[in-house]
Amino acid sequence: SGFVGWVDRIRILPGGLTNAGVVNLAGGLASVACWGDSLTEGTGGTPAGRWPDKLRNTRVPHSGVYNGGVGGETSTQIKVRALADTIRKDWTAVIWVGRNNLTSMSTVLADVAAMVANLSHNRFLVMSVTNKSDGTEGPGSGTYDSIIALNAALAATYPNNYFDIRSSIVASSAGSGDAPAPAWTAAGLHFNDTGYAHIATQVGAFLRNKRWY
Repeated sequence: SGFVGWVDRIRILPGGLTNAGVVNLAGGLASVACWGDSLTEGTGGTPAGRWPDKLRNTRVPHSGVYNGGVGGETSTQIKVRALADTIRKDWTAVIWVGRNNLTSMSTVLADVAAMVANLSHNRFLVMSVTNKSDGTEGPGSGTYDSIIALNAALAATYPNNYFDIRSSIVASSAGSGDAPAPAWTAAGLHFNDTGYAHIATQVGAFLRNKRWY
C-alpha cells in the first residue's frame, strides 16, 4: 500500500544540490545572457557569424542565448539595460563591456560590479577588453596601457569568473605586437566570422567547465 502521512525532514546528501543542480531544477541551466557593445552584437561578421548565435547553435534545442549587444554603448549604458531586465537576471551572464569607455577604469569596474550584484546567482563570466589589430593600440600606446590596466583590474576583482579573451585571440590568431591578427578582424576593431567563432568556442568552453552551459 502507498505511504500516507507527513514528511517533516528531508536529508540532502553532500553534493546532491550543487549550484548547477539548482539551476537545472529551475529550468535555467540552458539560458545565457550576453551583455555587451558592438563586439557582442556582432559588427564585422555575418548575421550567422555573431558569437552569441554560434554559442546558441551548439546547445540543445530548448536552450536560449540572448544577444544583448548594442553598438557604441559604454559600460554604463550596458549596465542600465542589464539592470532593467528583470527576467534575465536569473540567466547565466556573459559580461563583455568597457571597450567604449576603457580609459574610465573606475566607471567600468563600478558598472561591472553593479551588473554582477544584480544577478540572483554567481554564474557570470567577465571578459577582457580587446585592442585593435591595425597597430595603433600596441605596446607603447596610451590605449594599450589603459586596456592592460583595466584587464588586470578585472582579473584581480573576478579571479574565478574572468577570461582573458584578448590574449586568447592574439595567441590563436598568431597576431603580432600583442594584437589580434588582421585576418581575424574587420576594420581593425571588430572581428569577422573567424574571430567570432573563436570567441564562441572559448566562451562555451568556460561555461561548460563551470557546468553553467
